[in-house]
Amino acid sequence: MIDVTPLEKSLGLTAFDVRAELSTPEYCQLYLQAAIEQDDGDGFFILDALRLIADVQGMTNTAAKAGLNRSALYKILDGKRGKRPSFAAIFRVIRALGFTLVPAPRTTLETNHHSP
Repeated sequence: MIDVTPLEKSLGLTAFDVRAELSTPEYCQLYLQAAIEQDDGDGFFILDALRLIADVQGMTNTAAKAGLNRSALYKILDGKRGKRPSFAAIFRVIRALGFTLVPAPRTTLETNHHSP
């Protein structure tokens, strides 16, 4: 969670923790979908979304479902730029979180903003 500055507090703003919003499979799906749509191709947004969803569902539980230990799961979802987990590892985590990959054609808007 990001702390609120004194100025933000004086404006009546409060801290926002996305983990609190990831309380249902539907919200998790929408969050992951948004991360996929916003990702610029390096996978950072996707890994970050998977890490947050795994954190909400429980890292130990997610690791067990993926057939990993917690340490391996943390390494896969580290999110540091330059580190590239294998697709097989990411796919195991996606499945452990209760998702599947479904191919869908990109919309015209997406095609205009992203290179093929």
